[in-house]
Amino acid sequence: MTGHGFRSLFMTTLMEKLRYRHELPDAQLAHAKGNSVRRAYDRTKYLEERKKMMQHWSDYIYEIASTGKVIQGNFKKKA
Repeated sequence: MTGHGFRSLFMTTLMEKLRYRHELPDAQLAHAKGNSVRRAYDRTKYLEERKKMMQHWSDYIYEIASTGKVIQGNFKKKA
């Protein structure tokens, strides 16, 4: 797993499993907005929605960990 892999997992899970629109996880990941015109005029931060989303994300991770639904990989190198 890489840093970008975790970022991808985060964004995909928030949109597909937890049903958040693209703008919120995108803002949380600090992605630059579209083109230069959009960056110049769109200064939205979505802070209240992002707080709720991050709590939802935390609850989701906690639920997975506490119910034993965690998939553990065997990453040992085979000779």
